Amino acid sequence: KMLKRKRDCEQADSQAAGSAADSDAQGPLVSVVIPMRNASQWIDAALGSVARQTHPLSRIQVVVCDDSSTDDSVARATAWLEKLARLGCATVLVRRRPGETGLPVVFTRDGEGECGGHDRQRRRVSSKQRAEASPKDDDGHDDDDDDDEKQSSTKQAEQRGPGFVRNVALGACRGEYLCYLDADDVMKPQRIEKQLRVARADHACIVGCNFERVPQSSTTRYTRWCNSLTDEQLMTQRFKELTIIQPTWFMHRSVVERVGGYTHALCEDLRFFYAHIEAGGRLRKVHEELLLYRHVATSTSSRVPAQLLLEVRSQAFQRQILTPSSPFYDEKFARGFSIWNAGKNGRKFFRSLAPE
Repeated sequence: KMLKRKRDCEQADSQAAGSAADSDAQGPLVSVVIPMRNASQWIDAALGSVARQTHPLSRIQVVVCDDSSTDDSVARATAWLEKLARLGCATVLVRRRPGETGLPVVFTRDGEGECGGHDRQRRRVSSKQRAEASPKDDDGHDDDDDDDEKQSSTKQAEQRGPGFVRNVALGACRGEYLCYLDADDVMKPQRIEKQLRVARADHACIVGCNFERVPQSSTTRYTRWCNSLTDEQLMTQRFKELTIIQPTWFMHRSVVERVGGYTHALCEDLRFFYAHIEAGGRLRKVHEELLLYRHVATSTSSRVPAQLLLEVRSQAFQRQILTPSSPFYDEKFARGFSIWNAGKNGRKFFRSLAPE
């Protein structure tokens, strides 16, 4: 399966060469994907940073996916989407209200001319988006096939997690390229322009960028380490931490199609990251600070258990490095290996590996 996906990525190389004419096509070229939940304090700055992009706004689609916000995030986002539509952007608001158990409702604006209430379209998520919101398991069955819809509850809906929200948002994207932005972060004006240049040259890569941490006193060691990585180290150090943070991701939409969307489990970004690599995907980065990355103590990523992160990393290491069928496998590992200068975290990682 890994080898097949690798061949798919090689085909993407040739496809990238033929995409130079996409800048002359009609409609959005880049979809900015913004998941949102109770982001009233930050959403104005996030959407305002889209309006300041140097890339033509007429070639940008903004997709905001609200997951049951209970503050005034939706009202603020709606006001900004109207402004962006007047500036030429295509805009989409995907909303699931608090207490709703079904798939969200999508509100679309075509982004052409004036954007009043009369040209807003309301529709349920399509069957295609429904499929994309529910990734397949290894046997090709829907994860939710066995769910009894009649017994759906608010608790079940809330447990779908950020991966479900991102899948729904991605299903509403029309752009050939995807630009990720968290609702509490801010893009520098040249972010889309510079990352698009790299992604156009390689349809099989996730393109990241350096970031400015806000406040600067938070996660200083990780920020320094992440911003210092070379393109080669993005791959070689992937089992230590996520070498490209998800809010900086920019990619051709075929990257998501090859992986098959997000899992609904926690650590959805790390799991997607490893699945991309196992599909033969590559990693690149613009070595400039193109994002203000805000540290929020109550964010979902801040609540992921350290033990779960360790398990996901060690399982990926075993699949990619210690499995003979993996394209990353080297026969020398059959004779054993050592972890040098391991420290406390290295010892935990070693102990998490399967004995066989």
